[in-house]
Amino acid sequence: MTFKLSNILIILFVFCILLNGCAFQKKDINTHEGQVILRLAENHVKDYPTVRADRLFANLVYERTEENIKIIVYPEGKLGDEESVIEQVKFGVIDMARVSIAPLVTIDESFGVLALPYLYRDKDHMFKVLEGPLGDDFRHSLISNQMYGLAWYDAGARNFYNSIKEIRVPDDMKYLRIRVQEMDLMKDFVRNIGATPVPLVFSEVFGAIQTGIIDGAENNWPSYVSTSHNMVAKYITIGEHIRIPELVIINKITYDRLTEEQQQIIEECAKEAALYQREEMVKEEEKAREIAIENGSIITVLTAEEREQFKSRALPIYESFKSHEDIIEQITNTE
Repeated sequence: MTFKLSNILIILFVFCILLNGCAFQKKDINTHEGQVILRLAENHVKDYPTVRADRLFANLVYERTEENIKIIVYPEGKLGDEESVIEQVKFGVIDMARVSIAPLVTIDESFGVLALPYLYRDKDHMFKVLEGPLGDDFRHSLISNQMYGLAWYDAGARNFYNSIKEIRVPDDMKYLRIRVQEMDLMKDFVRNIGATPVPLVFSEVFGAIQTGIIDGAENNWPSYVSTSHNMVAKYITIGEHIRIPELVIINKITYDRLTEEQQQIIEECAKEAALYQREEMVKEEEKAREIAIENGSIITVLTAEEREQFKSRALPIYESFKSHEDIIEQITNTE
């Protein structure tokens, strides 16, 4: 029996990944003259609230460990997109990252529960859930994938925007091509409201709208403006259909090699930075809305009745999460 050259190359490639993965997990913490150097991956632009919080986190850790731990923040996707950096953190290539929970679904599908449409009543409700026992369970669940969750960031509420027309009811979405994150529940939701979901890397969205490959996307206010999507998609519908939390993660082996005191400092500093990030996010949302209005965005705020029409289209998605009914119930009952 003969093998094609392509098959042999694929086998060798997989073998190399497995071999490198083992090697990555065995490597020591990066140090320089006794100082621990940790790299933190971030995909947002330099002045985005998450990046500002990352840098505050780094500064706090540097000060409180008496300069023994230095965290270097790499913004703007310099170390890869979120899917890539999660894999790199898992194998210890990168020490830390700030990521959306959307790509975490690929390694643990239960994270999808935290991103269900219309799950949270508001932001306060979401953080009561995330900072309670359930949120702790999710952070600790990453240990099985050689990672550990440190603190929850706020990604704001997401809204649909497009370059074609005003949207008020689901029927207005028919035939629109909408960019979504690589997450099945978002693809299903967009289909349920009549549009066509188009998974795209975030950095490609502006060009795709500008050239007509897609008609729009959905995101929070700061992302809508910071990436200039408002300049190519002026119609934005405020429906706040979903909140997708974000998480600062660290490689478990890196974490385990720190002293108990250093671990405690890192956790405390991460949570302080997360509180700062949430405050900055509120400011950034207000600022982004003002900029969008100044630049001609047409804002449509859904009435309660109109929002309910969208919400009803999300109900079938909950059927696919039947095995997680207990978690959903715990979230909805959180006061």
